[in-house]
Amino acid sequence: YLRGIESGLSKIRMAAEALRNLVRSTRGIDALLTAKQDVHAVFSVLGVAADAPTQRFALETIAVLTKNADCLVAIAAAQPLAYFGPALAAASPVCEEAIATLSSMLGNPKVVGDCLAFGTFLHLLRVFARETERGGDIAPRARAAEALAKLTADQVHGSRVQIALLRFLPA
Repeated sequence: YLRGIESGLSKIRMAAEALRNLVRSTRGIDALLTAKQDVHAVFSVLGVAADAPTQRFALETIAVLTKNADCLVAIAAAQPLAYFGPALAAASPVCEEAIATLSSMLGNPKVVGDCLAFGTFLHLLRVFARETERGGDIAPRARAAEALAKLTADQVHGSRVQIALLRFLPA
């Protein structure tokens, strides 16, 4: 049973790595991935919480896609932010990359609204509130603070994000 799971996981990892390499090396390929279903498929790989390399490959692919305006519109239409939870709860390198990728998408007001609707801001708040004592890395905490600042600075949904954050932060 475990061999089947490991085999399937390695195939998913290889597919995610191949997609990342294709998107990175082929100029203009991101323009072909502007359909809602294509973007949703890339984001669904983030749900593989058991394998950090697979998550990193997916995050690197998404980071390239967010540079294309049409892809960003498709990302906003697909509402894939529910998949960011496992990546934000992962170890530091994956978490940092997830926050950086999320930050690059926060220029779109629809994505900010989805962060509010899906509770992604709570994951960012949890990363920000983690203890960094005993020589812990402060970089994820700083990136989470930057992402929360981008969320609250949004013209459309920023005030609602501030009200939601005030429910969880002390006055």
